[in-house]
Amino acid sequence: MAAAIHLARIFGPLLLIVGIWHLFYRHKVMQAAKGLKTNSTVMYLHGIINLIVGLTIVTMFNHWVWDLTLLVTLFGWFLIVRGVLALYWPDVLVSLQLSSEGCLTFWGIVWIVWGFFMTWLGYFCEMGRHAMMNR
Repeated sequence: MAAAIHLARIFGPLLLIVGIWHLFYRHKVMQAAKGLKTNSTVMYLHGIINLIVGLTIVTMFNHWVWDLTLLVTLFGWFLIVRGVLALYWPDVLVSLQLSSEGCLTFWGIVWIVWGFFMTWLGYFCEMGRHAMMNR
């Protein structure tokens, strides 16, 4: 559980930052997505990085219990799926995540909510403090 808390403390704020970026800098997100579409090397590198991080997380935390490890596990599986999509169906990945302004807003809100809960559980939740003390 302590390692899950460390991962939540890393990925929670990261997701919050990315979600806020999605909401307030949509033009930059769309510009980055267009760059991914036109540069297949970057897209494949994006897929490989997602697979490495996702597989690492799932290897460490494939726990389907209603606590912090579930958020970390779901995040790992999400990265695996996104990595596979980036390698085999890059156009589908870009269209699923960045096809319209409404889609950008949706994903921005998803990242903010997910990041908030991971950050809260990692830094502020009583469950997180107990797990860190019992290391």
